[in-house]
Amino acid sequence: MPELTRTNNESRGLIERVGFSALGAAAVTALAALAGCSSSASPATTGACASLGQCCAQAELPNQGSCRAVVSEGSPAACNAELLVYQGSHLCGGSGAGSGSSGGSGMTSGSATGSGSSRSTGTGTGSGSGTASRTTGGASTIVLFGGDDSQGKLLSDTWTWNGEQWSDLPVAGPSARDSSVMAPLADELVLFGGSGENGLLADTWTWNGTVWTKLDAPGPSARDSSVMAALNDKLVLFGGSGETGLLADTWTFDGSTWTKVSVTGPSERAWSVMAPLGGTLVLFGGFGGTVGDDTALADTWTWDGSVWTKLGVPGPPPRWISAMAPVGGELLLFGGVGQASAGPGSGSGSSDGGGNPDDELSDTWAWNGTSWAVVDTTGPSARDSSVMAPFHGTAVLFGGSTGENALGDTWTWDGSVWMQPSISGPSARSGAAMAGM
Repeated sequence: MPELTRTNNESRGLIERVGFSALGAAAVTALAALAGCSSSASPATTGACASLGQCCAQAELPNQGSCRAVVSEGSPAACNAELLVYQGSHLCGGSGAGSGSSGGSGMTSGSATGSGSSRSTGTGTGSGSGTASRTTGGASTIVLFGGDDSQGKLLSDTWTWNGEQWSDLPVAGPSARDSSVMAPLADELVLFGGSGENGLLADTWTWNGTVWTKLDAPGPSARDSSVMAALNDKLVLFGGSGETGLLADTWTFDGSTWTKVSVTGPSERAWSVMAPLGGTLVLFGGFGGTVGDDTALADTWTWDGSVWTKLGVPGPPPRWISAMAPVGGELLLFGGVGQASAGPGSGSGSSDGGGNPDDELSDTWAWNGTSWAVVDTTGPSARDSSVMAPFHGTAVLFGGSTGENALGDTWTWDGSVWMQPSISGPSARSGAAMAGM
C-alpha cells in the first residue's frame, strides 16, 4: 500500500503516518508534494492517522490502524494540504467539498474575546450529513440521558447515536433529572446525581449498552452540576452544587467503590467542564459565586491522578455551563454563559471587562495541552447547557438552551469544521448527560 509519511513535526503534535490506497502513483506524488510528505512503503501506525483537511470527500478504514483516503486521482491539486493531526482514536477524513449549502448555522463563533491565540479553519460546505468515517477504538455509540425541556419538565429518556441517526430506547432507568454527570468506565457508562423532582440526587447508575443498573455504592453527597471524567481506570468527580452550596471535593470511583480524595484543588464551583487529554484531566471555568452575583470563572486546572495543578495560562473568557470534549489530540470547548464582549481572559477566574455576564456564547476554543486558541469558525448558535462527547475522532454536540428556549439540534466537529446533520433526534432539552462507550 502506498504511504505518505510526514517528515516534519508541527505544533499540533507528533504526526505519524497516513496510509492511502485507491490512489495512482501520480496522485500520491502530487499529494506528497502538497503536504510536504515523502513516499514510503512502511505499514501505517496503529493509533495515529491524519486527514488532508477538506481534500477527502470520504474516508474509510481498510484495516486496523490505517486510513484510506478516497480521492479522485485526477484532482489532487484541489486538496487542502494542511495535515490535521489526530491521536488515539479519531477521524480520518475531512468534510465534503461539494457545492451544497453550508453545514454551519451562519453564526460566527469567537464572539467572546479571550487572550489565547487564534486559529482559522475551513467553512465546510457540502450537502451531506457531515457523518464521519471511523477508525478503530473510541466510542462506537453515544448515549444521552434526561435533561429538561423549555417548560422545565424533567426527562428520563435514553437515546443512542451511531454516527448517522438517533434511536430512542424503550428502557427503564434512572428517575427524571437534569444536571447529572455521565462518563465511560471500562465497558460501561456511569451516571451520578443530578437534580430530580424531589431535589438533589446522590445515586449511581451504570449502563452496559442494554440495561440500566442502580448500584449500592455510597459516595459523594447529593449534588448537581458537578464534572466527571475517566483517568487511569477510575472516574474522577469534582465539585458541583449541593444542599449547602457550592462544593470543591474530589472523588474517585473504581467501578464499585467511591473514595474521597484528601487533596487541595480548584475552588468551590459548579457547571465547570472537565475532560481527559494526554494522561491528565483538564478542568476549566465554572460558576464560583452565590446565586445572583454571576461569578463566572476562567481558570485552567489539571489532575494527574493525585495532584491538582493550576495553570497560569490565558484562554477563554470567564464562563459556565459550556461543553468540552477531546477530539483530534485536543480538547474542544464550545459556548456557555459568560461575557460576550468581555476583556481578555486572564485565566485567573476574574470576570473583568464589559458586557452582560449572562450572555449565551457561540465561540469555539481548542486546548492543545499547553495553550488555548480560539478557533475561527462558524457553527452552532449561541447557547448554554449543551452536551458534547467524542465519537471516533469527531465531537458530537447536542441541544442546550438559548437562555429562554431549549434546543434540539445535533452538530458534529471533525477537527476543522462544524457540520449540522439533517436528522431528527431527542426532543429539545438542556442539562442532559451524554457520553460515549
